[in-house]
Amino acid sequence: MEQAKNEIYNLVLNSISKQYGIHAVIKHISNTHNVPYDTLKQWADEQRTEILKTIENTIYHKVEIHIDEIPATIRKEQTSYAIAIDNTISLPRRLDSVALIKERDMLIKLYKNTDSNIIKKEIIKSSNLHEINDLALKEKDEELRIEAIKSVHNQLKLRWVAEENSNKNVRIQAIKKLNDPHALQKIIIQDKDLDIRKTALQQIDSISLLEATKKQIDSDFKLHINNRISALKGTDDHLKNSIEDLIKKHDPKEKTPKRKIVS
Repeated sequence: MEQAKNEIYNLVLNSISKQYGIHAVIKHISNTHNVPYDTLKQWADEQRTEILKTIENTIYHKVEIHIDEIPATIRKEQTSYAIAIDNTISLPRRLDSVALIKERDMLIKLYKNTDSNIIKKEIIKSSNLHEINDLALKEKDEELRIEAIKSVHNQLKLRWVAEENSNKNVRIQAIKKLNDPHALQKIIIQDKDLDIRKTALQQIDSISLLEATKKQIDSDFKLHINNRISALKGTDDHLKNSIEDLIKKHDPKEKTPKRKIVS
């Protein structure tokens, strides 16, 4: 029974270390056993270094490949990953390392394993991978979800987020990138949040669609639609006048007025 409990305990610690980082687990153990944290951390770092050396030597000897024969690009990305994931290294250096990782699976692995939202945000911005965006849209942190929306260009996904996401600010960011007028109309008609509806309204440029929408909404919101229609008509009138002036200016049929001859 005790052996089983120890195995479960180690499994739990391993799970926690993946979520919060190994140093959080070291801190827990130091508190539990009343051992100095710095002493445990130093010992853990030394063990990690020794274990990595043993693993690398075993792998390279087994396949009979010398480390120098591994492509430089792969070694460089592995080094960049190790720096980016390490909480003991300065944040600017870790962020620089993220930018050096181009391998798709390694970026996804880094996103899943890092406990830093700043690192995650940098991965979202630099990778433009839909797998990363899907992970980010499920995050509890609002900033990560909004950052993911900035990288999403798929209209179906934007529509889903605009209609279904639980976070208001995330929905607003998605609506601002949505160019499906009928999806925007649906939001105006059916949504209960005024800010959400007004954001969707500002994305519609069709006066005829807005006129049709007025017939399906409550009277309180009609004022906002009328204001939007007036703004669009003002823009249309200004554009129309500008085009007419341009045509008159360059129309060869337009004759220059003759000067009156004074006798």
